[in-house]
Amino acid sequence: MGDRVLQSVARHLSDVRGEDAAFRLSGDGFAVIFATVGLSGSRIAMRRLEAAIKGDEDCPRLSLSYGVAELQGGDPASLIAAAGHQLLRIKRTRARRPVMAE
Repeated sequence: MGDRVLQSVARHLSDVRGEDAAFRLSGDGFAVIFATVGLSGSRIAMRRLEAAIKGDEDCPRLSLSYGVAELQGGDPASLIAAAGHQLLRIKRTRARRPVMAE
């Protein structure tokens, strides 16, 4: 079941728009980069992805946690670190909701 779920999530992530990118970081961790929409647009896009994934018959009880951050100057590694920090905040509280970078 686990492999099918990961394949399903990856399939949905591959549907991101041409200027955006999605890739697997490790294990069950994925990253999505929305190139042009900012924090609020990224949040909307992630909610759409979440709805599509949860509507997939291979993911009936899947819960998603995700962190969202915006690159303002800096380097891409800092963007990944900021989003990862937000994701850890979610996992610590088991909130199962997005946490936006402050």
